[in-house]
Amino acid sequence: MDPRRPDSTSLAAALRAGPLGVRRIPGSTLGPYEVVSEIGRGGFGVVLRARRRDQPDVDVALKVLLDGAQATAARERRFEREAELSRALRHPGIVPVRDAGRLDGVAFIAFEFVEGTTLSSIFEDAPLARRLDLLTKVARAVGYAHARGVVHRDLKPANVLVRASDGRPLVADFGLARDTALDSSLTRTGAMLGTPAYMAPEQVAAKPPSPATDVFALGVMLFEALTGDLPFRAENVAMRYAAILTGRHDAPSRRAPGAPPALDAVVRRAIAARPEDRYPDAGALADAIDAALGTSSRDDEADGPAPAAPAPASAPPRRSLGGAAWAPARSRCRAVAARRPRAVAGQRGRAAGGGGQAVSTLRATSRWR
Repeated sequence: MDPRRPDSTSLAAALRAGPLGVRRIPGSTLGPYEVVSEIGRGGFGVVLRARRRDQPDVDVALKVLLDGAQATAARERRFEREAELSRALRHPGIVPVRDAGRLDGVAFIAFEFVEGTTLSSIFEDAPLARRLDLLTKVARAVGYAHARGVVHRDLKPANVLVRASDGRPLVADFGLARDTALDSSLTRTGAMLGTPAYMAPEQVAAKPPSPATDVFALGVMLFEALTGDLPFRAENVAMRYAAILTGRHDAPSRRAPGAPPALDAVVRRAIAARPEDRYPDAGALADAIDAALGTSSRDDEADGPAPAAPAPASAPPRRSLGGAAWAPARSRCRAVAARRPRAVAGQRGRAAGGGGQAVSTLRATSRWR
């Protein structure tokens, strides 16, 4: 509890109170963080806008795992894995982690708070050239993750944020990510994870993912950027799965006459039914888009010197969720802008902040699995 705010409530106490504690969350504290507002929540966690009391001009998006019977050991391990993988990916096109660990018994990840909107909103009314530029930059960022053995597994426009200062997209929500270098996965055999419209056939069949799995999702997003529609039309989820498994779809230029025919072959290969028939990784897909359009998207620097992270969370000392303690993440803070910033909360949450011009780093991570 903040000694300067004798009436403040600890976030841990508010979360333990269940539904009765919801009204106590704004203004509550977790270590050095004070909660500003709730962005979104699901059955297993909540995403909050917060700021450090020692750095009041620094806002973060706190992703918090709920306690109780809902916080199973598997979910805690997945939560820890998300923090580890996200922290290791230092690229200007990936939302950075500032801090992570456990305080007052609450597991948390503090992401950079992003002002702006989502790629979903940009796709609604941005010019085609703008949509393609953003999509290619997203593919570059995902290609960086692939080169380091990380598969996202839930790519979609809602999981890409466009920050409100220079238009760069940032990939968010590595909650389903898998480290391909590991022999084991936190996902049980036969579990199907992802978002139906963007799931590759191997995900539908609950088979192990690979970088080609993300390539498929990016191919669907590319089709959407070109046509404003999804490649696999269906009346329900079951019919969509059947269409995905067969791999039958129109060429983008046939669905939308204004789409460049040069990208038809790129889309066709990206969303091929068999993983081995797709581009091997997202970087190769970005190369193919550049070659088809005569553009170049290789302007990002990654793994360069990063500014020092904010001071780690204060006492009580952080503990790991299941093993070694997490070191605070260093962040790469770059200004990124949206064409038309607007308030976006979570898929089930509400807009963050009172001004209405903010979107959390975790617009889509408020949908907890």
